[in-house]
Amino acid sequence: MVLFISATKMEIEPILKNKRAKIIVEKPWECYRVDKYYFVISGIGKSLAGGAVTFAITQFKPTWIVNLGIAGAYPNSSIKIGEVLYGIEEIFGDEPFEEEPIKLFVPRFLRESIRGGRFVTLSRIPETVYEAQEIEKKTQGICENMEGASIAKIANLFGVSCTEIRAISNIAGIRDKSKWDIDSAVDNLSNYILSHWEEFDEVENSL
Repeated sequence: MVLFISATKMEIEPILKNKRAKIIVEKPWECYRVDKYYFVISGIGKSLAGGAVTFAITQFKPTWIVNLGIAGAYPNSSIKIGEVLYGIEEIFGDEPFEEEPIKLFVPRFLRESIRGGRFVTLSRIPETVYEAQEIEKKTQGICENMEGASIAKIANLFGVSCTEIRAISNIAGIRDKSKWDIDSAVDNLSNYILSHWEEFDEVENSL
């Protein structure tokens, strides 16, 4: 069984609407179902993400977790707004202790269709391009988010395969939201997932 998890409903709403997902749980976390696929809305940030994925694993017993959402690309990454990417590994980018990167499961269809790299999870997003560049240099990441490493860490502890797919909504460190494009990121992410729906089924059957 595949469990999709996203920080906000907005990030996956086109998928929920296209698949006519039915809500099955309202609290503590909103959960939807489409056949053997489950969708969970975690809320923003590491704590809520960790709680939501733990709840979902114990409740639904998934064989594969797919984390979906938007992200900010680092300034020197050459990644464009709207691009869809997969994570090769996740890292906590602003913890006071050193943590090893967390390996992510990357199915072949992802490697053959989009670019990938290291994703970085932060508690606080950078306020300036300079600050973003410093995080980029320190972590060697290509983009940042606020939940991914927590979800991957918990999934690994439970022995569940975890994949992360994100679309770029902005360049990290640019706080002027007139230069962001969340709508295009959400549309591109949803279109990518829907156009590869059968591949998700094939991968799940092979696990």
